[in-house]
Amino acid sequence: ASYVAGMMAARRFNAPLVLDFRDPWFLQRLAMHGKHPAYAYLGRREDRLAQKCIDRASLLVVTSPGTAEYMTGTYVIGDKPVSLVRNGYDEESIIQSEAPYGRLEMIFAGTIYDKRDPFPFLEALSEMVKSNAVDRDKVRFRLVGNCESWNGISLTAWIDDKSLADVVSVEGFMPHAEISELMEASNVLVNFSQGQPLQIPAKSYEYLASKRDVLCIAESDSDVARLHREAGYGDVIEPDNKEAMRASLRKLYRKYVLQTSGTGDALPDTSAYRRSAQFRELLSALEAVADI
Repeated sequence: ASYVAGMMAARRFNAPLVLDFRDPWFLQRLAMHGKHPAYAYLGRREDRLAQKCIDRASLLVVTSPGTAEYMTGTYVIGDKPVSLVRNGYDEESIIQSEAPYGRLEMIFAGTIYDKRDPFPFLEALSEMVKSNAVDRDKVRFRLVGNCESWNGISLTAWIDDKSLADVVSVEGFMPHAEISELMEASNVLVNFSQGQPLQIPAKSYEYLASKRDVLCIAESDSDVARLHREAGYGDVIEPDNKEAMRASLRKLYRKYVLQTSGTGDALPDTSAYRRSAQFRELLSALEAVADI
């Protein structure tokens, strides 16, 4: 409705129209595609309406590369500029302290949605800590938030069955300030981002500001994976590749438990993903449209 209202206002006042696809209307249709014949009809109507708005627009703004590709592949864009302006992270998200050494402290903070299967990672972690080469007393993984179960399977029961309660803990919701403290006390941030081809969760940008290693479980062609590759930040592992998960965990164990300091292990500069930097990108695109 906001796009249509903007289109009508732009016509009325003969003003440039900028469409900002922060939360694109087509994502719901993508999610429901093939589930009911009515969605095909509604989809065609929405496509026609979207095309009308795009025809009137002077600039399209998107938040991820995949969204830009979807837009240019689905609609007639012509020579209209499509500007990529990422959501980015706030300055206050930056963790100032260095990552701790001597233990492998990992955390996932968020919700285990139906496509975010945590068990391949948990199985890889279980296999690692049961190895004679690992001191399990120096390994910890905390799941904070809505993490009690995945698709009806209790994580707590699985952890107990695997005798992992000394390594893995499932904790409830916490205030953001407490989660920030836990992230600061950790050295590895785990990001379950499966099944989100065109979306980049805000957490992914916060992790880029953390000065912590990131272990991201996501499809290699997803926008989350593309973000990490572009930034050169973190390990991105396919959701079913347990061997790669084990290898990453062993590497991180060597780094944080067997090493005594982080000398020579500087993480990439991610300042380009600050919201202030992204806002400058948006401002530049708007100035070009307004001919300022």
